[in-house]
Amino acid sequence: MPSSTNRRRLLALLWPGGLTLFLASLIKVYPAQVEKVGPFVYPALCLLVLFGSLLCWRLNRTRLLFALLLLFLTDRTLYWTGGTDNGSITIALLSFALPLNLCLFSLLRETGLFAIGGLLRMTWLGLLGAAGTWVISERKQTFQDLVARDWIPLTIQPADLSDPALVTIILTALILFLRFWKQPTPQNGGLLAVLFLSCAGLFSLGGIPATTWFALGALTLVLATVESFHALAYRDELTNLPGRRAMQESLEKLGGHYTIAMVDIDFFKRCNDKYGHDVGDQVLKMVSKVLENVTGGGKAFRYGGEEFAVLFSRRTLEETVPHLETLRERIAETGFQLRHWSRPPRKPKGAKKKSRDPRLLKVTVSIGAAQRGKGEKPGVVLKRADQNLYKAKKGGRNQVKA
Repeated sequence: MPSSTNRRRLLALLWPGGLTLFLASLIKVYPAQVEKVGPFVYPALCLLVLFGSLLCWRLNRTRLLFALLLLFLTDRTLYWTGGTDNGSITIALLSFALPLNLCLFSLLRETGLFAIGGLLRMTWLGLLGAAGTWVISERKQTFQDLVARDWIPLTIQPADLSDPALVTIILTALILFLRFWKQPTPQNGGLLAVLFLSCAGLFSLGGIPATTWFALGALTLVLATVESFHALAYRDELTNLPGRRAMQESLEKLGGHYTIAMVDIDFFKRCNDKYGHDVGDQVLKMVSKVLENVTGGGKAFRYGGEEFAVLFSRRTLEETVPHLETLRERIAETGFQLRHWSRPPRKPKGAKKKSRDPRLLKVTVSIGAAQRGKGEKPGVVLKRADQNLYKAKKGGRNQVKA
């Protein structure tokens, strides 16, 4: 069974990037249908960029906003220079600049659109356009000589793809993938898909107009922004678990019997007071990772503070208690390593390894569980689970009461 992190990676890769790449494959298979909707592609791109920009602005997702603007400006530049003497040099410039800037925007921190960081990024886009115009008008031959050199001993297709551009695309793909692997979010997965779609658009892959590819890229970014909004509303930012709102909606959808378990970290306030909130946050993350991999078909939620909930759909108490005991034992066995206050953030050169083990903070949880009775509302079941949690804590903690 894949770990929770690998499941997140798979989901973030499939949605929304995987969806738009699948649509791109359909375009290749059904070109006749694409021709019929051709007149509507550019208006669709404009609407996607407009709607996506407003959404990104309201949600403070400026990385995706500037990526959207970059796609739109690239599409219009290709349109304006297509069929002219500057068409091929424009493609050569954009095939280098587009992936480089996608990589740059993916690595920058979020900032307000009209904050200093946002204004600097808008200025950067303007300077890019000015620099491209200057190269085409004043340094066209120099740039053509530069990209015409054989930097890599390979024959590259399409012919407009220069060696420097190929290296830039490969490095950008690698950086975006590593960022996605470390932070498997739909936004990072979407940017990876946008890189491939925009490269296809630059060279009108498969004879499909560039605007179609860029419209798919814009759709990817809009869907990634919507998914970001969903995560803000339904996921806990610290632990990445679904929050209380998601739990309430899950309970409303359930019918028949189910079991709810309330999980509380023992002596968490004491840990916060003694070691600080940073350590407390790390403890919450550690516990949430174990909860995320709960067995028995359970789904974990961050209920609030140091309290979590696990929902077992169509499971009785008898079926869930063994899994809750396993969960409790796994958390107790995991523990948490404390960093000594005098220890530097990085290990000094030549430092000798100490013989004694680092301090280990023992983390345990108390669990109270309750099964839904006939006709009972979710609130009643939650209250009984909470009462059992109180019994577990009064009975000595680090135990399951059901």
